[in-house]
This record gives sequence, structure tokens and C-alpha cells, in this order.
Amino acid sequence: MYQRFLSGLFLGTAAAIDLKCRKVYLQLAAGYFLLTAADHIFHREQGIVFFLTGLLPGLFCLTVSWISREGLGYGDSLMILICGLSLGFSRTVILVSAAFFFAALLSIFLLSLGKASRQTQLPFLPFLFLADMIWEILSCLGG
Repeated sequence: MYQRFLSGLFLGTAAAIDLKCRKVYLQLAAGYFLLTAADHIFHREQGIVFFLTGLLPGLFCLTVSWISREGLGYGDSLMILICGLSLGFSRTVILVSAAFFFAALLSIFLLSLGKASRQTQLPFLPFLFLADMIWEILSCLGG
């Protein structure tokens, strides 16, 4: 329970900074990574497979960042990598997919109002945080 709270706190803080400054601070990502690593070492029953497969969504996003010359920022991809370590492969894929969906909805809305162009860049971590919060709310409601 505490790990989900702290994970949400790190992701929420990173999302607020990304929204305001369009940056992902390495110190914050490092803190999130250390928390996740400590949790895996001391509290998790999942094995190394959970840990290693959790890296895959983030590694894929880092590859997309490199190929697209940061169409998806390296900081966003780094946070996705750490989310994968913390939350596992399946949940991370669902969260990233939902985040892209929410970003697409906002983009369509802004484009239709003429408030954005195809070159407009949106911070991604707020959408990832929104997806994570919706997941947590649905988890609480569902049991």
C-alpha cells in the first residue's frame, strides 16, 4: 500500500514539474528508481522475471525517443521505464496506452478549437499520472 502511495507521489510530482517546466528531473527519477529497487529487494515476492519484463515498455519507449529524436522525451521514457520496474509489464503497458489515448483526446480537442497545431508538444507525464490515478480509483471500486 505504501509503495503505491509513494509511487503515485513521485509520478504526480514529476507530472506537475513536466506540466510547469516541460522537464523531468533526473534526481526525481533516481529517487523513484531507488524506492522501487528497495521495494523489490525487501518486500516483493515477484521474481526476477517480473522485474526484467517490467523494463520492456520503458526500453521500447527509449527506442522510440531515440528514433523520433525525442518526439517522446527521454525523461518521459525514463519514468515509464521506472514505472515498469515498479508496476510490472502488463500494468505499465495499460497505463502508457491509456496515457496516449488521453493525450490524443486532448490533442483532437485543441486542434478542433484551433488552440494547437500539429507541431504543438504536450507534456506526457500528466497523462501517465492521470491514467495511474484512474487505475487506482477503479481498483478501489472493484475490490
